[in-house]
Amino acid sequence: MDPPSTPQPSAFDSFIRRFWPSLTAGMLALAGLLLWQSSVEWGLPGLLLRAYTLSFAIFLTLWALVLVLRRFLWRVGRRLAFSYFLFGIVPVVLGALLVLVLSYTLSGYFVGHIFRDTLGGIGADVRLEARRHLEQWRLSHLPESPADSPIAVAYYRKGVKIAGDPEAPRTWQTWWPSEALEAGTRELDDISLVEGSDGKLTVMSAVVHGRWGVMARWRPELTQELAQRSGLWVDLFRSDEVDHGGTDRITAFNREFSLGHRRRQVSAEELATVLHPNIEEPGLLDRPSVRWVEVWSPFYPPQGEGERGFVYAELVANVRGIYYRLLSSSAEVDSRVVLSLAVIAFVLFDIYILAALMATLMVAGLSRAVNRLTEATQRMQEGDFGARIEVERRDQIGALQDSFNDMARNMQSLVAEAAQKKVLEKDLAFARDLQRSLLPDTLLTPSSMRFSTHFAPCSAIGGDYYDLLPMGDQRLAVMVADAAGHGITAGLRMAMVKSALQVLAAQQPDPLVILRQLHQLLRSGLAHRRSFVTATLGVLDGSNGELILTNAGHAPTYVLRKGRITAIEMPSLPLGTFSDRFARRTFRLQPGDTVIWLSDGLIEATNARLEAFGFEAVEAALAGSADSPDQVRDRLLAAVDEHTGQFPADDDRTLLVMTFCPDWEVDEGSMAAVA
Repeated sequence: MDPPSTPQPSAFDSFIRRFWPSLTAGMLALAGLLLWQSSVEWGLPGLLLRAYTLSFAIFLTLWALVLVLRRFLWRVGRRLAFSYFLFGIVPVVLGALLVLVLSYTLSGYFVGHIFRDTLGGIGADVRLEARRHLEQWRLSHLPESPADSPIAVAYYRKGVKIAGDPEAPRTWQTWWPSEALEAGTRELDDISLVEGSDGKLTVMSAVVHGRWGVMARWRPELTQELAQRSGLWVDLFRSDEVDHGGTDRITAFNREFSLGHRRRQVSAEELATVLHPNIEEPGLLDRPSVRWVEVWSPFYPPQGEGERGFVYAELVANVRGIYYRLLSSSAEVDSRVVLSLAVIAFVLFDIYILAALMATLMVAGLSRAVNRLTEATQRMQEGDFGARIEVERRDQIGALQDSFNDMARNMQSLVAEAAQKKVLEKDLAFARDLQRSLLPDTLLTPSSMRFSTHFAPCSAIGGDYYDLLPMGDQRLAVMVADAAGHGITAGLRMAMVKSALQVLAAQQPDPLVILRQLHQLLRSGLAHRRSFVTATLGVLDGSNGELILTNAGHAPTYVLRKGRITAIEMPSLPLGTFSDRFARRTFRLQPGDTVIWLSDGLIEATNARLEAFGFEAVEAALAGSADSPDQVRDRLLAAVDEHTGQFPADDDRTLLVMTFCPDWEVDEGSMAAVA
């Protein structure tokens, strides 16, 4: 199943979003540092090109890895399995690798110890032979060395060779023990490697007593003797014989590092003659597995000339040889140790298998429970609100499944209620459209009058109402009313008022009589006795500009003349109350005058601090130029919106703006002023 279009961010996503910039910056900084170190070789253009290429490659690689992990770990089962892999498998693998590395390192140190011990044994034999010949020479006569002896001996008196090994130096070397006239024997403090006349390395020792000195050296091939005694493949070579070229050398931070000290490649046949000479088909334990390098000093060049150097000893061993020399001292102890280790390993392996099995079962159970929850959620998304989950768990996941079932039942009830509400909303929409259809069309008004209107109920059906009713060719009745309350009741009451007004306006030219008849209608049994309606009814004669205003408890009517605003206040009681005495005023309009009718929803509009807009703010917003009724309307609405901000309206807002623009002109002095 594909993930939803807008998933909630997980802890992994939050971690990536938080540390992704730092991780990217660190990688780019590392890449820049490495490239800067090589800038001398590449030059600045090549450095910049490689820097941008490497940085872009690192960025793409990390980003692709993040996307793959995010996609792969979307499912809870995969996430749990991956978590178990990180906590249960990776440490085991890393531990095994660490054991291998430590085993290899310890094996290398042990191989080096075997080499040093073997070389020390050969050196001890050479030193002992030199001592023996010196004692015999001092006590009796000059001894002779057997021709088949592996140790060659040379005799010196007063620093000059008088007999013995023909390959020995003719004079006593400066780095050998110095002659002493006093009693006592001196010898080399450590085992020394020297290069013979044939260019091969060997072991030598020198002892001196007074004027007598003896030098002894190992005559056969030293590497073969070391291999025979130690069971290791040994190759000795001087430090100046190491090849540091090619791929065995790197340069970083203006320093040169060698990757190895191998002088030459060794064939498998050469290794086999030393590591497993009597085995025709070697197994895994017989193959070369440990390669090590030991450094031995001092080393002296031929005839003792030059400075002291050092020798590389390249060692190769197999597991069988290491095991034989490390654990073969006591077969009984070895068997007990091996048996104990095997038992411990078997027990630990069983514990690990049991833990892995338990983790697998837990991951599978959690994954199955989450998959059931996902499937049920998908069914609900597809409209099946009867989806339920069979709860089998008694843990947090089970509690979550119970909560889902409760939520599904509640959703099913809410859907049924929503269906009923939808039907009601459809009816309300029909009623709202019907109410808007009751509003007049300003295009049918006389040409001497231009109108601009605004009607904004605070609920689906409002209690405000305005109407324009023709009463002849040039006369027009303008009605603005506000019923108490909101909703369907107020809307039905206003529909009743409109129907009655249309009938009365056609029969009665006097607006005061019309209001009184509407008052009697609201007071009668056709309406609730507690309901009342505020209204302003004006009759305008377009032929002479006469305006008759009647008011029943409604907000003031405003007249805008030459930028100045005048409020026409006519105190009275609303329709439907206990009195039918309504205010009446008559005056004449001048061409260009603008008349504004509005409901109290604009005057009493409040902001977040519950401060009303007020009458003074209405007059201030209406004052000004009046090139068109739309300009006056928009100016007032903008001021109200600026005052209220985002605070919702709690009352209907109705605004009716009329500009009187007849085709005749009248002397201003003959016009009656608005009182």
